[in-house]
Amino acid sequence: MPVSAVRQADVLHLGPALDDHGRALDLQILDDRNRITIRQNIAVGVADLARRTGIFCCRFGRVPLMRTFRAHPQRTVRINMFAPADRAFQIAVHDDLFPFVAGDITARELYFKTGFTCFRNLFSRRRARYQRGHHFFSADEKTAFMSDATPQPVAAPLTRAAIFLVLNINPGTDAENTIRSLCADLSGLRRTVGFRDLNGQLSCVLGFGSSAWDRLFPGPRPQELHPFQEIKGVHHAVSTPGDMLFHIRATRMDMCFEMAKLVMERLRAVCTVVDEVHGFKYFDDRDLIGFVDGTENPENAAACEAAIIGDEDAVFKGGSYVITQKYFHDLDAWNTLPVEMQEKIIGRKKLSNVELDDKTKPAYAHNALNVVTRNGKQVDILRDNMPFGEAGKGEFGTYFIGYARSPSVTEEMLHNMFVGKPAGNYDRLLDYSRPVTGSLFFVPSADYLDDIDA
Repeated sequence: MPVSAVRQADVLHLGPALDDHGRALDLQILDDRNRITIRQNIAVGVADLARRTGIFCCRFGRVPLMRTFRAHPQRTVRINMFAPADRAFQIAVHDDLFPFVAGDITARELYFKTGFTCFRNLFSRRRARYQRGHHFFSADEKTAFMSDATPQPVAAPLTRAAIFLVLNINPGTDAENTIRSLCADLSGLRRTVGFRDLNGQLSCVLGFGSSAWDRLFPGPRPQELHPFQEIKGVHHAVSTPGDMLFHIRATRMDMCFEMAKLVMERLRAVCTVVDEVHGFKYFDDRDLIGFVDGTENPENAAACEAAIIGDEDAVFKGGSYVITQKYFHDLDAWNTLPVEMQEKIIGRKKLSNVELDDKTKPAYAHNALNVVTRNGKQVDILRDNMPFGEAGKGEFGTYFIGYARSPSVTEEMLHNMFVGKPAGNYDRLLDYSRPVTGSLFFVPSADYLDDIDA
């Protein structure tokens, strides 16, 4: 399709733009079917580019990439892509039912050679059906198609507001179809709300409990998905129902609330709310017990390494497991303890947040019992705990949420806390804090959600 055949109203020119690493990006999309009216030049990061245009750009960008671009049957699209270091691509895509790119290279081959995930999406629907048990591909092809699944925003930056919404699914196929329909629309709902404040950092992570997964997605299932197992030790970690978890985060609570409201408008008739908690950051990222929370959280690539499934479960690569617990604190009893004793229980100085040295820190310290090693290497999880409370009721606490590529890591931490390491050497913080919920969910990749058919 020659450029002259495209009307000016059909041209979207984005440039110059910057990706998250400060590299230059110039994208021009010429579309013979859609009327695209945004023509001004903009200079933004990849995340803002996605919000402003609705085109998802690669969040973890090896190079500035488009993530989601879908051609349609009998539709021709010309894409001019200019990347730094003299990497130029001028590509015509024809008919997504039979992926073909100008020349003698397929969309899949082009994706593997360039890393441009828009070409992977030309066959993503068939990839998603493979995940759900419809075997369109040979066993040799399976790993290749799963090689670059885009995670949900599990490792999104920490924010000052969050809503944790746990639902149970009502009986009936109507409920199941409604939920599957929402899955495919969830990213669009997030963009609808997030566009109202591009600096609001709105994100929404959706996870499914073990029984809900079997109801909604027959076929292959995540290898380590199971109901949360209660732990009976010196203290008791309860297991409570939960089919779906929505973890909604933003810099502003009103954005979290609006997102939760839109979700519930779709699901209220087919789901029952088990728990809803509105979390907030307390001054300088402290818990209500007065200590900084989350100091040892992994960051950037380390966060993804800790939380995102890799080749160990290739069909569900890009997914994650998350365990949630709602803890109530006995602040009156806690506040009667001398600060020195509180510091020994936590393993850190209360004011400065400096970790106690090994000679001073007792074996029962909270941060000592949360150390898990595998093959001689410390293994982390990704936490985003939030304080919550109702002053009128006198109820205060912490909502624990921990993402991991294997739930066994979080489960070992909890076993150390409640039973002890060794047995009896339990976490003394539990003398003042008790869990009233406990659930385990699997968080599929963003691609998996986008490609779900109702």
